[in-house]
Amino acid sequence: MESEVNCCQALQLSRTKKCVPKHFPRHPKPWFKVMERLNSKLYLQNCYIIQENERLRKKAQLLNQENQALLTELKQKLSKSSNKKNNSNPLPDLNLSSTSNTANSTKP
Repeated sequence: MESEVNCCQALQLSRTKKCVPKHFPRHPKPWFKVMERLNSKLYLQNCYIIQENERLRKKAQLLNQENQALLTELKQKLSKSSNKKNNSNPLPDLNLSSTSNTANSTKP
């Protein structure tokens, strides 16, 4: 990100000094000046977009980490609560109970 900031700052400085960046040859034609200005403007906009993209990427990374932490916490709570239910209050299998009860009830 440091290089993007520097390239944007260099372009701003070159525009304030009213000089043409080194990669542009000097041209007397007016259309070249228009294209030069347009190119400089687009380049600067691109720098700002790159900076914003980097900022949003970092924010998304933090949100993803937070999401992962919350998901892990939720899984731990769910496993703890299911372990407590299994240990303290086991649910009987109704299918097994009904077959054994009917077999026992037929015998007097």
